[in-house]
Amino acid sequence: MPIDIDSPKIREMIVFSWTEGKILSDGYNREQNTVFEPTQPTHVIDTVGDEINKFFEANPLKNMCVLDIMSGNCYASAIVECMIKQEHKWLSTDIIDSKVRWEHIPFHKCNAVTAVTYYANVSNVLLMISPSPYDDYRFNKAAIRGNKDYGYADYYGCHDYIEKTKMGEEKYIIIVGELGASDGTAGMYKYMTENKHLVLVFRKLLHTGTSSWDGRPIEKEIFIFKIKKD
Repeated sequence: MPIDIDSPKIREMIVFSWTEGKILSDGYNREQNTVFEPTQPTHVIDTVGDEINKFFEANPLKNMCVLDIMSGNCYASAIVECMIKQEHKWLSTDIIDSKVRWEHIPFHKCNAVTAVTYYANVSNVLLMISPSPYDDYRFNKAAIRGNKDYGYADYYGCHDYIEKTKMGEEKYIIIVGELGASDGTAGMYKYMTENKHLVLVFRKLLHTGTSSWDGRPIEKEIFIFKIKKD
């Protein structure tokens, strides 16, 4: 993760690079735009939903409202949402509105930063299922190079959500993936675990296998962080 990722110029350049055209120009995302399936195996998503439900059964959250960013076709969102037994509201967001999408999930077309700007104050859970990997830190004056689709959206989404959390509010961040291997921005594990405003309250290994990108071993996990501002 770039050391100057929080500088206004770098932030503006990165967010400006998040476009629907760039997402759909990638072959994998073109396929996901027309295929009704999650990016993770269904049994993994089932386990995610079950673990989230059990966590909040043990730790009830008043007026639960989930803000789901980078939700794609909402297939994974729909599975998880249906498994949460506690009364709740749900907001799914992404830059693109997939041609094939689970229609019963409320969906808002916007990027991660805009979603947090609009909905941080009305939600108390930020959810990311398989955030896009981004591990090329090279910059030039014109553009970001590396992954074409959604670089650092997980970082800025978390950063802004934490910033908008007020003292004494009970809020959580849930990430499903590897926090910087095949899912998520490289450096996210270090950022999340060392953040003074976050406490890791739940973690579980969900799945082991090999990456579809380069064949390397991968582990899918669920991480639940509680935001702590005293």
